[in-house]
Amino acid sequence: MTHQERNLMSTTAPLETKVAASSGAAFAVSTVFDALNYWWHVPLPPLYLTGAITFLVTLAAGYLAPHTSRLKPLGAVEAAALDRALAVPPAVSHTGPPGALFSYENRPAGATAVRPPSVPGLQAPPVAPAEPHQEGTTP
Repeated sequence: MTHQERNLMSTTAPLETKVAASSGAAFAVSTVFDALNYWWHVPLPPLYLTGAITFLVTLAAGYLAPHTSRLKPLGAVEAAALDRALAVPPAVSHTGPPGALFSYENRPAGATAVRPPSVPGLQAPPVAPAEPHQEGTTP
């Protein structure tokens, strides 16, 4: 198996440029407002105006950003490599219920149960029930 075949499943699509531009613009506007307020003590505009400014800048950045190109379809070699990668059996196969992997009771026939050793003295001490007291008073 070549390096390219091993890493076929790890390739991901590039980040959408419009999403990245919009997110960056929203972060930049928020940072500018915070910097003006923190370092130069400029009072912030009302919340509805700050939200409207951030919305408009984010909308403009997303509109002006270039469109992300789509991934090309897989060729015959890449499709065959993907089929081979998906045909490999899993390292651990399990056909029972989900809890059966880690249960002491649900084990295959003939398998011995391995339980952790019990250590005397590590059991929780018995708890005596609290004495009842009248409602509204402190004992």
